[in-house]
Amino acid sequence: MMLPILLVAAAGCLPKGPVPLTAAVEGPTQTGDLEYTPTAILTAVPGMSIDVEVRLDLTNRGSSPIRVDLSRSRISVDGVPFQACRYGRDMDPTALVANLAPEQSATARVICKDIPRPGSGIQFAFGAAGTGEKGLVTVDFLGLGERL
Repeated sequence: MMLPILLVAAAGCLPKGPVPLTAAVEGPTQTGDLEYTPTAILTAVPGMSIDVEVRLDLTNRGSSPIRVDLSRSRISVDGVPFQACRYGRDMDPTALVANLAPEQSATARVICKDIPRPGSGIQFAFGAAGTGEKGLVTVDFLGLGERL
């Protein structure tokens, strides 16, 4: 009698599909001439791994080209020092780089595999050239707390 109750309770604790993470700053953000809107989706395979997909909707607001490169992106989970985003061989290389002419928009995305459980938050850093600002852009996402 107790076993079915435990199985139902355990199944209720598992995540129900991908979990969107909230960006620390809502809406579009700007670094120099680069305007971007970040989104992140956390996918957990219980007992195996946690992956996070970061998507950036990008717009060049300047008068010169901008290059956004996610191939060397870095990730920090819960304040731990930044580590390279391990995106695997199955990632499409064209999705990792965006070259933007003035007033052009594009989307760049990367899936960082096997990250620790983000309790308090995630920081995602990527390279951007031609923005008129520093070459490294950092985006913050809120963590899950006790949800996962």
